[in-house]
Amino acid sequence: MNRENMKKERKSWEGEEGKVVLSNQYLRLKLFRYKPEVKKLNIICTDVIPDTDYDIFRQEDYDRQYGDIVEMYIPKTRKLELEIVSKKLARKINNDSFFDKYVSIVFIAVGAAGLCVIDMLKYLKIDKAIMIATISTPFYGTLMANRSEVNKFIRFFDRINRLDYQRMTKMFHILNKDLITGSKFLLGIDYEQLKRCRFINFIAEDENPETKVAEKVFGPISNDGVVTTISQECMSPNVDRSIHLVSSHEDALFKALEYFRS
Repeated sequence: MNRENMKKERKSWEGEEGKVVLSNQYLRLKLFRYKPEVKKLNIICTDVIPDTDYDIFRQEDYDRQYGDIVEMYIPKTRKLELEIVSKKLARKINNDSFFDKYVSIVFIAVGAAGLCVIDMLKYLKIDKAIMIATISTPFYGTLMANRSEVNKFIRFFDRINRLDYQRMTKMFHILNKDLITGSKFLLGIDYEQLKRCRFINFIAEDENPETKVAEKVFGPISNDGVVTTISQECMSPNVDRSIHLVSSHEDALFKALEYFRS
């Protein structure tokens, strides 16, 4: 799509809060909050969301001037190539004139979305201030993306019969294959690109009953139920700050918004 066509596309979604501005098999972007005079954009992804009508925020949650907000969703499928997600996101930002007015763009991403955002940097060709916050991101992969480990996990749950294992089976079996430790995608991420950004990393730990059962299977390793805290430690030295927390991902999202508010 050429620049002229992109400008036409801009008119179709600029300022229309709630409008889905990009939707394909790899990526979905939805405009949540927009003000013509605002020069800062937050692109926020809570990892993979199966419900296409889901909103990260409620309107009443947005009571501070964080900047414009675009919600980002990644389809929940095991076969999706995360590198293509990275390329699609970069292409949209590079070519769509909607992004021209912004001086800075903040990416706040949970789980696999954090990896996609960092991988996107090598394809991003814009001259803007970039800030990134990753939350519970599996930099070294996760055992939960490995089917044999998942099966072991499920069998243990079936044996002790303590939780809703049908729901957990569905969740764990669709973790993306690119999140398997040592995958081509994980090894191909260029962390040197983070020198271009301000970057903070939230390392999340959960103390819910599911996590405690997981520890009995995988050993006494702190985790958020899916990703160990060890795997959440970013391998790049270009980290402004690493923040350990025991709270929900939603709390971390708002902490990240506050951190980059200025």
